[in-house]
Amino acid sequence: MKDPSKHASEREIASDILLQTSAIATPLLSTFSAWLMAGLGAAFTLLVANIDSIVKYVAAHNFRWALLWFAASLLAGLAARFLSVVVSASLASNAVLSERLPKAIQAAPSFSLPAFKHFYFSGLFLPYKCVANRTFAKVQRGDLMASQRLTAKASQLQAILVLLQIVCSTASILVLASGIKV
Repeated sequence: MKDPSKHASEREIASDILLQTSAIATPLLSTFSAWLMAGLGAAFTLLVANIDSIVKYVAAHNFRWALLWFAASLLAGLAARFLSVVVSASLASNAVLSERLPKAIQAAPSFSLPAFKHFYFSGLFLPYKCVANRTFAKVQRGDLMASQRLTAKASQLQAILVLLQIVCSTASILVLASGIKV
């Protein structure tokens, strides 16, 4: 949008909805993902510990593929858990920024945006510094919802990873079950 002030109330409502949806979904997805990893991990640990007994009843080929599907599920779950931390941190920083920045600008007649950027970016490691720099550049160009969209998209990616985790977990169980010797 060329004029960010033209639809300020619509932008504010959309921003609130994106952030609130992320705030609700992220902890639920994170908890579900953790339970899925723990439950399936415990089951496969038990199976691997008793591999001598299991191979009598399940084909080794199927057991191997089930373990590969389990590993894929575990990787998707770990990535989803990582994104959960990123989204939670982003939500917290958005809340602090929304509360404190307007007050700081009003209280200090000479609020220095370059000084703020310097102090903020000096506290970030390289990958986060790049993401923050790109988001900050978008905001400076007038895209006042860049940060909220990034948070919402990370939350949606987390949901996709949890869905992938479910699919891989189900595949591991189905592959294991299809290898049962009758």
